[in-house]
Amino acid sequence: GYGLPAALGVRVADAIVHAPQARDGAYVGNVKPGSVAQQAGIQAGDVIIAIDGQPVRTADDLIRAGKRLSHGQSIPLTIVREGQHRELTLQS
Repeated sequence: GYGLPAALGVRVADAIVHAPQARDGAYVGNVKPGSVAQQAGIQAGDVIIAIDGQPVRTADDLIRAGKRLSHGQSIPLTIVREGQHRELTLQS
């Protein structure tokens, strides 16, 4: 596997701290230009709530999930942006 969020090019924190309305998830603080995350459409302020079908309740959940994934996978993500759920796909 590989480590998220570093491999994605994002910095994350628990959503409850930065986006209390979200309650669960990994809040995206910033996205590195040209990163896998940017290519997938992830933006600063998004809250990642699921990765590869598994719920993400905290930033640590996202990091643990990333360690189980393999390079070269297409990875479905569910995010919340401006109150709307969106489905994105990462190409790891």
